[in-house]
Amino acid sequence: AKIRGYYGDGSPSYLCQLRVAGDQRSLQQVRSVEYILHPTFQPNRHTETHRATAGFPIALEIWGEFQVSAIVTLRDGTTRRLTHWIDLSAE
Repeated sequence: AKIRGYYGDGSPSYLCQLRVAGDQRSLQQVRSVEYILHPTFQPNRHTETHRATAGFPIALEIWGEFQVSAIVTLRDGTTRRLTHWIDLSAE
């Protein structure tokens, strides 16, 4: 995440990109990725079906840390659930 600006109260907002990491061969086996964000995001679910070679990325403006989940649907119909904690202190 990268600081994008500041809110009126002085707290920072961050520009963040989520994507699924993997080699090109593995990413080509993915049909879609559904990202499940913190409930304060409305809508808090985003499905990406394009840009497989880039890891099905989405861009967000965030203001704090939270856990994001991703439901990865493969071309054969199987699914895998991934989770990741967005840690702003590591930036």
